[in-house]
Amino acid sequence: MTKHQEEFKNLILLLYHFIPELGQGEFIKDFFNYVVDKNDPSIPVLQWDKNTLNRYFDNNPLSAADAKNLININNKKVEIYLTEHINENRLIELGSALGLRKEKTTNDIVNKLSADLSNVLRNIASQKRITKKKEILDVSVKKDEFNKTFYLKNQYTFAPNKNQKISIYILNFDSSAFKFNQEDMFKLINDNIKNYVTIKAKNNKINDLIAIESLQKVLKRMSIGDKAKQLSEMLLYIFLEASLNAPKIMSKIQLDDINVHSYSDGIHIHRLPIINSEPQFDIVFGSSCALNNIKEAIDRAFEKVIKIKNNSHKEINLLSEECLDYTLPEGVDIKSIFLPKPEDLTDRPLRGPNAFGVFIGYTFKLDISKPNIMKEFKEQYEHDFKVAKECIEKKIIDLNLNNYSFYIYLLPLNSIDDTTSELYTKLMFGE
Repeated sequence: MTKHQEEFKNLILLLYHFIPELGQGEFIKDFFNYVVDKNDPSIPVLQWDKNTLNRYFDNNPLSAADAKNLININNKKVEIYLTEHINENRLIELGSALGLRKEKTTNDIVNKLSADLSNVLRNIASQKRITKKKEILDVSVKKDEFNKTFYLKNQYTFAPNKNQKISIYILNFDSSAFKFNQEDMFKLINDNIKNYVTIKAKNNKINDLIAIESLQKVLKRMSIGDKAKQLSEMLLYIFLEASLNAPKIMSKIQLDDINVHSYSDGIHIHRLPIINSEPQFDIVFGSSCALNNIKEAIDRAFEKVIKIKNNSHKEINLLSEECLDYTLPEGVDIKSIFLPKPEDLTDRPLRGPNAFGVFIGYTFKLDISKPNIMKEFKEQYEHDFKVAKECIEKKIIDLNLNNYSFYIYLLPLNSIDDTTSELYTKLMFGE
């Protein structure tokens, strides 16, 4: 952000402070639409509080093109607007805040505000365009933390040439209590909520604010919806990032936020082996489910896979400009992979067929009456893996999904109901 863009932001925040009646940022468009004589100001209606308004301008400084549309400020309209929205005492306080030292009349205050706005807008409009450097999008989940939490116990490849693979992971098992120790999993989820809910934070100063907002959003969603669904969606994100090394483009909670229906529980991008020095990628659509019964969880997840397959072009169109405005570490523009322009088709990055990332969480049912509990434990998760493998392989064939890549993750848990309730409590109270 340039010095002049910072000055404009501060003037807007000052106005926000003195014109609270419209609430949560609406005044920005209201004010400029009223006081500017020409053009249609391209200023958004911002439905946020002051902190989020501040963050908006940090991430979206007023451009030179937008500043040109705001320059023609009419002093008389500014006077009418201010006197209609601010009482006399507050108007005097605004004058002081603008730096007026002498006895202030309404005319003095209006002239000062108009002049300050006009000057800063002219300065922004005349500044040279600064090419915005695109940020690199990479995985956000720490792989070492993932590897300390989840342990890969078995893996099977259905079709090597199509990247169809199923893996089963487990948590630390407490044989004396006959259950998994899930504390590290809860911590890993909590540590990654911000990155699950949001696109990468571009400003370290607002990380704490984003983390709080993200936690509140997840808690609200869990309180009014299916807690097991929220758990499975977050674990899907963690497994695709840390195990598959596939950065998140959008999570389910972000897709829901844009007020359109999406079947995907997340969209990720996955690097494939390089072909003839050219990078290639596949787009991974997420499907997740956590239920007590492993077969029912698989059935539900694949019902969603079919819906995603039949609507994949619509799912891609849901992606916002903001989430595509990144490059991968290889230097490849994400937008060129997802939404290539017709003229770019000859040199666009290679894109494989759409892929599916599937997370299945289920209640681990262990017969604790057996004498050798650890032997029974191992035999049980191996049995679960075999059941899941056979069930999934049949579904891929029966549903005519042979041409798609699959990255499937199984995770046995303690009672799904107890696990989700405990997670919600820990997130709510920070235990």
